[in-house]
Amino acid sequence: MMVAPMEACVTSGGGQRTPRPIFRDVLCVLLGACIAMVLQPLRGSSGTSCPPPVAAAVQAQEARCPPCEEPKEFSRRRLAAALDDSGVDGALLEGTGWADVVNVPRIEAQLRVSPYIPASGQKIGPKRPEQALLLRAKGRPEQGWPNAGGNATLDEMLAPCEEVNIVVPPSAPGKCLLVSPAARPNMASYHVLRHMRKEVLKRLSYDAKHAKTVPPKSFAAPTGEGHDFELVSRFVDDGFYNGIAGGGNLRQHQGEFSDMHVARIFANMKSLEAELGPILEKITAHMQGDDHYYSEVTRKQWQRRNWYRDQIGKSVVSMTVNPGAVHMLANFLCSAKANGIDIRNVIVFVTHQEIVPVVEAMGVHAFWHESLGSYPKEEDKAAFDRTFAQMMLMKSLAAYLPLRLGYDVLFQDADLVWMRDPWEYFRRDLNVDAYFMDDGNRFVSGFGPFWANTGFYYWRYNPPNLVMAKNIFKNVETLAITRSHQIVVNQELVEASSKMGVNVEITPLHLFPSGQQYSRNTTFMKAIRDRKADPFVFHMNWTKNSTDKVKHFRELNHWYMNDDVLDFYANDIVDGLEAGRITWQDACVAGHA
Repeated sequence: MMVAPMEACVTSGGGQRTPRPIFRDVLCVLLGACIAMVLQPLRGSSGTSCPPPVAAAVQAQEARCPPCEEPKEFSRRRLAAALDDSGVDGALLEGTGWADVVNVPRIEAQLRVSPYIPASGQKIGPKRPEQALLLRAKGRPEQGWPNAGGNATLDEMLAPCEEVNIVVPPSAPGKCLLVSPAARPNMASYHVLRHMRKEVLKRLSYDAKHAKTVPPKSFAAPTGEGHDFELVSRFVDDGFYNGIAGGGNLRQHQGEFSDMHVARIFANMKSLEAELGPILEKITAHMQGDDHYYSEVTRKQWQRRNWYRDQIGKSVVSMTVNPGAVHMLANFLCSAKANGIDIRNVIVFVTHQEIVPVVEAMGVHAFWHESLGSYPKEEDKAAFDRTFAQMMLMKSLAAYLPLRLGYDVLFQDADLVWMRDPWEYFRRDLNVDAYFMDDGNRFVSGFGPFWANTGFYYWRYNPPNLVMAKNIFKNVETLAITRSHQIVVNQELVEASSKMGVNVEITPLHLFPSGQQYSRNTTFMKAIRDRKADPFVFHMNWTKNSTDKVKHFRELNHWYMNDDVLDFYANDIVDGLEAGRITWQDACVAGHA
């Protein structure tokens, strides 16, 4: 709460302090419950006119009433006070470097500062915070003091801020936030360093069998006292002491595999680029000079780009499939065909050489290279199973390699359908470095704070994105432990945003819906089925397996495969196309009722 200048304290002849109007004396900040009363003007020649319930608190502070100062000095020295439930107050900000603190509407302030901070998981609602605290340092002399009264607008309260650092910490019971100002600007930390009491950590466990042991620190604090707290990762929750990124500990075979996988790719990078480059150049040739894409001048103006390999706005759609997911790829391609969307720039990274001709029979280009690694043929039976985890390695490569060659990359899973051209959306704001679909999951701590879904995202070619993509590809250890590409990507998004200023936009669910909406929003799903809603794409995640995906696509009238010539199983499509029993022209229909 902020104190508005109202009156000053002077000492009367009787030795008591009496408030006088500001035009006669300088300002004095009255603390305690008088703040809650908004310092209504006090009158009288002796004693205090504060209400009886808080008179004792005011009297207790009178002995510490600061010496009165000249009015001209007030603009350079300002105290902020806070009032707790008991009526005991204090000059909280003196000596901290902050000038005052004000309450601001939480979501509005967050989005006013940056539209790229995802607010989808921070909605206002029952038992959720509605306000935030804005700590402000002294503004530049020409700015003066900001308006902090009850009628001040958010813009007025942000007026003295030349820089705003946003922290979104938990405010649950037992959680505290220590805001420790840096001694110098270059000493500031832009990470939240999380600490937990050792007594709490001792109650946590790695798993059901092994308890977490927290030995005493071998060193002491500068005061000579022991440490009661221990630095922990962002993934430690109330009942489980997670190892790396929400998973367990790294095993020897996982570490060895990670090293071999990354080393093999870099050892063969020249060969990979030599074979992939001409394919990407071919599928994007129609974009050269096309007004459908922004010009080179606009590109450099908005993205500050003049980098080697930059293809200046040429974009590719990158996907990856194994033989067990070919039917999902086919349905996506049929959806684009049915809705008249140009997909000439699609490149499909395949895990097995034998399905290259099958994919190319569908009218798109396939890419296979022996150095990409060995992957299972069957579809994944459930999320996070062994097949699912291994395919995440290929997902990282399919997004990284085209970006490395200078192309903007839209990576997507095969279990999507397109209803409108998504490029229309991506061209709306050239300041955005990366667009990610909202996963909808608000429970897996490793997905926050962006909650990005890695089955559909678009990133522009620039050095920060290239570094981020490379880090994601190399972080095989975390992928092996968690079996989650999403945890790896979301945590790298946090680092890239902080270290390199990568602007990330999470796309709105009503324009880019997913399986979360299928499970939670029946009305919206009916609108999609009846063609009354007009999203760009739909991602059928949040499902157990491909059988369920096909079932749900049929229910939404977005299964585009022709049942008269083939069933929905991948092996039937592969066998039919290879044997010439069916042609791609006969495989697609407009949809199913």
